[in-house]
Amino acid sequence: MQKKLFSSLKARLLVSILSIIIVSNLFLVCFLFVNSRNELMKSLAEQNSNFTYSTALQIHNINDREYKMLDSLSKLPLIRDESVDIRKKWEMINAISKEDSSYIGMAIYDEKGIGYTTTGKYQDLHTREYLTKALKGNVSILDPNWSPVNGKLSTFYAVPFYGQDSRQAGAVVAVVDSLGLCQTVSEMIMGKNSHPYVINIKTGKYVAHSDVEFLKQEKSLYDNVPAELESVIRKIKSGEFGSEFCVDKNTKKEYSVSYYPVGGYTDWTVICSAPADDFLGGLNRLFLLAVVIFCVFTFFAVFIVSAFVLKLLKPLNVLKSSIKMIASGNGDLTKRIEISSDDEIGEVVSGFNEFIEKLHKIISDVKASKDRLLCFDSKLQCSAENSNSSISNIVSNIDIVNEEISKQSNCVDATADSVREVADNISRLDSLVLEQAKGTENASAAVEEMVGNIHSVNNSVEKMAERF
Repeated sequence: MQKKLFSSLKARLLVSILSIIIVSNLFLVCFLFVNSRNELMKSLAEQNSNFTYSTALQIHNINDREYKMLDSLSKLPLIRDESVDIRKKWEMINAISKEDSSYIGMAIYDEKGIGYTTTGKYQDLHTREYLTKALKGNVSILDPNWSPVNGKLSTFYAVPFYGQDSRQAGAVVAVVDSLGLCQTVSEMIMGKNSHPYVINIKTGKYVAHSDVEFLKQEKSLYDNVPAELESVIRKIKSGEFGSEFCVDKNTKKEYSVSYYPVGGYTDWTVICSAPADDFLGGLNRLFLLAVVIFCVFTFFAVFIVSAFVLKLLKPLNVLKSSIKMIASGNGDLTKRIEISSDDEIGEVVSGFNEFIEKLHKIISDVKASKDRLLCFDSKLQCSAENSNSSISNIVSNIDIVNEEISKQSNCVDATADSVREVADNISRLDSLVLEQAKGTENASAAVEEMVGNIHSVNNSVEKMAERF
């Protein structure tokens, strides 16, 4: 029971101290991790939003550069001069763009949509979407697609030009290699290996992507939209911009998604989606490192606290051993437990030493009393032996007295018979009595004295019998 008690006390102390250490450190680690993660998520959202905005601005500047270049060409006197052959105009604008490898070619069309394509063919293309808008006086851009004219993935920019009388005379078209736009977004990296991409918010089709196959296959972001991205898609369609976190239900991964419209004359929006682990990996590793440090710290804390508790409870263990020795009857009451602390345990040990001191005194007194009792016992044994011999003598004497009493009783009975006979004789000899009054009185007194002696003897015998 004592062993269980001490073990339980030690266990309670260890559990209490270690619980405080573990809970406090675990709370601190979790608190720091959660707050760091929240701050990092905010920073990530802001960083991703700025990154997306920067990408959108860069693409906007690319488009704006093309528009400005086409606008500059459309304002050249040669282009505006209606008397100049359209073929010469085509040759001039292609000669200007030939120095830039990003251009597939230039095309120019009259107000009816008839003119020279990038390949130099004279064709009627007034049904093309980009040209239809331009012939209506609007700046237009056609999403990248495979051109049936040049057979390349091309982006068409179209700007109207006007004659000297301010009447629209046609449209100037620049055809840019869309791979350049894809190269631009592929060079921009968010996180570990995430690239932004550009879509048309009306159709959802990819305008620029690091993987050209998305454009070749004319994939759309709006095809099979995951439920967790529906709210994001609605905001993208409405032309909003922002940044938020979404969780892929299939992979359970968290993504940081930001979107920003390109603006200008396009319906394009730049989207950047990067796994949160790309940015939280360092924090997660730091958290794992903190957990490892916490485990190591806990191990050393267990070792140190165990040693401390064992040292703290050492006097109690000695006290336990002393109590066991005393309980077994083999304890040395002259020994005292050394007091090594001034705390409550030291007070308990001091009280135990005082108890042992008093117990030792009591036991010493008991031993002295025992020695005296043994002496008295020997004397009593001698007295008892003497008393036994005396009693034996008394018993033998009583037996002799009993025999004498029996004899005297028989004599008394004979005497009584003689007395009765004498009494009869006295009654018969009444007449003689009167004559012999003095003699009879004397004889009667003698008889009464004898009877009294007999009664006295009987009383003495009875008392001796009772005492025996």
